[in-house]
Amino acid sequence: MQYVQEARGVMFLNCRPQVAAATYQQAIDLGSASAPAKLDALNQEVRGAVDMANGGGFPACSSDLNQPAAEAAAPGTLSYSVRSEILDAITRANQAWKDTTFNLNTSELDGQVAGDLLKADQDEIQQLRNAGQRRTNTNTDFQVLDVTLDAPGHAIVHTRETWSAVTTAMATGRVVQQVAPTTYTETYVVAFQNGGWIVTRNDV
Repeated sequence: MQYVQEARGVMFLNCRPQVAAATYQQAIDLGSASAPAKLDALNQEVRGAVDMANGGGFPACSSDLNQPAAEAAAPGTLSYSVRSEILDAITRANQAWKDTTFNLNTSELDGQVAGDLLKADQDEIQQLRNAGQRRTNTNTDFQVLDVTLDAPGHAIVHTRETWSAVTTAMATGRVVQQVAPTTYTETYVVAFQNGGWIVTRNDV
């Protein structure tokens, strides 16, 4: 159904169903015995979802079944689940950076980082390509210092991380540079875009 989004075994409504409700009502008018219960269950689901929604309501779903559901609103409260999703976005961003500085495939950054960080990572990989090198980055410690939602859909995360790195020549495998484990304090900017969280900046 175009008005339902399923995540982690829980049903979330992004908008008020119109087509399904009208269909059930038509079935009731035609004498269906099961349609009243289904319509009542749908109405209960919508009422429960609306009660939990910020502002107390959802936009109506489009009557066009080919049109995607309304985009989820940017979270304005740092709940446990929102915090987890923000940190998951950082994990994905770091993994994409680790992978692409080794395999030099910038397309793997798409959807994992955005904004300033996407450009910075792309530039870094291009520099490695130009030098005929690849780098293996290894994370040995990762601590979250704080997570702040400073505006709806905009988070700031401070971390303390320990990384080491080995840069090698692609043609020969010769070690060009080695960086011993070093601890950095990092600041991530994480934004809610297209229904999900993504890292847009990382300052070290």
